[in-house]
Amino acid sequence: MKRRQFTLIEMLVVIAIMAILAAMLLPALSKAREAAQSTACVNNIKQVGMAIQMYEMEMKRFPALTQTDNCYVTNWASDLYLNGYISTNQILFCPMARVRAVANQAWCDPGSTNNCVVYPKSVWLYLYPGYGASPNLMDLKKAIKMASVRRTSETLMIGDSENRDSNYVPAYWIVRQRAPSAAPSPRHRTFSQANICWVDGHVSSVLNPVMELQKPNASDANKYFDVLK
Repeated sequence: MKRRQFTLIEMLVVIAIMAILAAMLLPALSKAREAAQSTACVNNIKQVGMAIQMYEMEMKRFPALTQTDNCYVTNWASDLYLNGYISTNQILFCPMARVRAVANQAWCDPGSTNNCVVYPKSVWLYLYPGYGASPNLMDLKKAIKMASVRRTSETLMIGDSENRDSNYVPAYWIVRQRAPSAAPSPRHRTFSQANICWVDGHVSSVLNPVMELQKPNASDANKYFDVLK
């Protein structure tokens, strides 16, 4: 019996159908991948937040943004890792960090060969993790305790952070007055949301984080950064 062969038109139709199916499936796969990465980021921030709380319980203060006035000595991120509060510094990086934390540099890129994961004893590289902290909470010259923080569920502790316009200012902080530099970084839900860990330890995703958290023109601009009762 002679086997029937596909005609050129039939093959083109099949290819067209496969292309249409692929075009329909790719966005769904992309969304699923992004959701998984956002979940990994939330888990990272929760672990770091718990480490900061453990530090506060033992030291009776939150870790300082920097431990001396020279920011190249140590900071909150290196303090947590080098003192054993976190077991791996990989959780200091959001898997969706899409750019370098500081313009034209690679220190914040999770896949970089020049970051604190690769060189865990290099305190200087801890200046550029994927997450930033509030300097109002982690004040070098003022020991802030958990019991003195007002609105713990609304006071920013750490979150997705990125420095967008400077080669020199580190991205390990989120400073309201420096918007959009040293800003919360919208990495999730196709770059519209940022994951934030609040002082009470819960993590939430904030829509339009630069405007919502830093609010340069709002009447209550310091709402998320005011610390003391």
